[in-house]
Amino acid sequence: MIDLRLLHSFVVVAEAEHVGRAAKTLHISQSPLSRQIRQLEETLGLTLFHRERQRIRLTGDGRWLLEEGRRLLSRCTAFERDAVRRAQGEGSRLHVGFVKSAMWTSVLPRALIGFRDSRPDVALELHAARSADQQRRLLAGDLDLALLHERAAAPDVEAIALLAEPLLLAIPRRHPLAKKRRVAAADLNGEDWVVLAAPREPGAREGFVAACARAGFTPSLRFVVGDQATALGLVGAGMGCAVLPRSASAGAHEDVLFRPVAWLGRSRTLYAAWRSSAASPALLALVRHLEAEARAFAKADRVSSYAS
Repeated sequence: MIDLRLLHSFVVVAEAEHVGRAAKTLHISQSPLSRQIRQLEETLGLTLFHRERQRIRLTGDGRWLLEEGRRLLSRCTAFERDAVRRAQGEGSRLHVGFVKSAMWTSVLPRALIGFRDSRPDVALELHAARSADQQRRLLAGDLDLALLHERAAAPDVEAIALLAEPLLLAIPRRHPLAKKRRVAAADLNGEDWVVLAAPREPGAREGFVAACARAGFTPSLRFVVGDQATALGLVGAGMGCAVLPRSASAGAHEDVLFRPVAWLGRSRTLYAAWRSSAASPALLALVRHLEAEARAFAKADRVSSYAS
């Protein structure tokens, strides 16, 4: 069986690519650290590093072990956290991460009401966070449930799509296009744009530009912002147009109007993710409430769309 202490030492050395710096991080001298790495190599029968005079570099086997080792150590950390929570009597407490749109769609608030009524013995701690941060905290065991815009892909993680939310065109109320109920792609050629693209979502801006190009125009990107509230404020001030999830209209400024954008052909999906090894009855009950509220929201959204 692999010694987790050796694996941890390997990960630190691999990330530092320098035994001396890794030794300082681990608070040991270089010689015993080098012996630990060689012991791990002998145990596994793998050569993990190319050793050069000034530095070391990972081999192909080393890169594989670095990825797998991070996952295993993360899972062990989550296991320890779960054990501590149980020992401290936190088995009846759930830590839930969420992106803000989960609140704006009303899916999360309504699910919380139903869950509270059915499981009054379970306390909830809510943590607003970006999708990437939630994935990391979920794997580390800091979150029991994550509501995010990216499908979490990792061992021991289950994920379901709750809601595919349509995107809408947000325009200033005093904009000439505000008189139109339907805005065609050709109407937007030459317009300034406020683009919603979080720092850890590098493909969001490129995806938006590509979608506009397919529709037949090139957008002028005046502002790139990381949150919907900022985007709405800029649109309301007349600084440009934006494409935002339908839920953004719930908290929109009075100077912002919304129009459908059938030409865009995109939506934003809300996922629920949790670690299957930590799926308590209370957690699964909360997931069921979320699924029910997501179905209700989607049905009401379709009805309102047909009515308009």
